[in-house]
Amino acid sequence: MNLFDGLHNYEIALLVGGAMFLVVLVIAFLRLVFTGGKYAGLFPFFLFPILMMGFPAISVIQIQKDSVEITKVTDDLHRNPDDTAARATLEADVSRIADRPFNDPTRLTTLAQAQFALGQEGAATANVSKALNANPNLPAAVNLNKKIDLTRNLTALTTAAESQPNNVQVHEQLKSTYSQLSQTQLANPKALVTMSKAKLVLEENTIAPGH
Repeated sequence: MNLFDGLHNYEIALLVGGAMFLVVLVIAFLRLVFTGGKYAGLFPFFLFPILMMGFPAISVIQIQKDSVEITKVTDDLHRNPDDTAARATLEADVSRIADRPFNDPTRLTTLAQAQFALGQEGAATANVSKALNANPNLPAAVNLNKKIDLTRNLTALTTAAESQPNNVQVHEQLKSTYSQLSQTQLANPKALVTMSKAKLVLEENTIAPGH
């Protein structure tokens, strides 16, 4: 994983600039040491590169911490979609890193999974698409993309089945889509409502064979 992944440009500039500044100071220090010059005056300057590199380093640590936390809380929310505390925690975690410029497909997928669980479908779709562009074969991204497509299809098919209760083809497509989506973990509030609605439509509009 790229060390700079998720860092803003100014944070990268601080990290690189601080490292270069530190190298220059070390070279100057060694030169004075070996030539017998006075080097004590250089010590205060070492504080500047340390501070410059420290700020983005803290951001890197926080991003890693948030990513781990997001994965855990997303799993918790999938197990219990009614857990309001977990949902609030996940919303706070996601909001801290949602605007960061991620390129790593795994991290993008982690963020997209959380966003979809929260019902942020537009953001989730954008991030999983970006992840798939970077790695089309990443299983987690492929599965999430399929889940998003199934959810959209279920919404459209449920509406179609309500307006065409005797349409066998629509009924069978709705039944198949509902079955596939029911085998996935869902916490997306809109998707859960659609699942309940689709189930009701399927129960009410049972079409006898041959019709």
